[in-house]
Amino acid sequence: MIGQRSLFNNLIETHETPKNSRGGRDPELLKKRDQLIVARYYYMVRIKKMQYPAALADLRQQFFYSEIIIQRVLQHNYEQLLQLKEEKPPIRAFRKKYPWLVW
Repeated sequence: MIGQRSLFNNLIETHETPKNSRGGRDPELLKKRDQLIVARYYYMVRIKKMQYPAALADLRQQFFYSEIIIQRVLQHNYEQLLQLKEEKPPIRAFRKKYPWLVW
């Protein structure tokens, strides 16, 4: 077991990650996650014409969050949802922004 740790360190470079001033999650990543949840909700409800409970259940499966958390994310990002409602972006806009998802 001696030298095992140094072997690991030689194979994989480790970088110091910058510490978040408040600790915990990165707020920028949370913002991106929330934007994606809102975009998926808009797509499901406005484009696919899913009912609200079905859309919440689908988002729950996709993001591994409870429906209450998803509802809170939608409430906190209501302005973005209104903006999407006004702009009415086509599906190709979502495909371009999030190409790893099936739209």
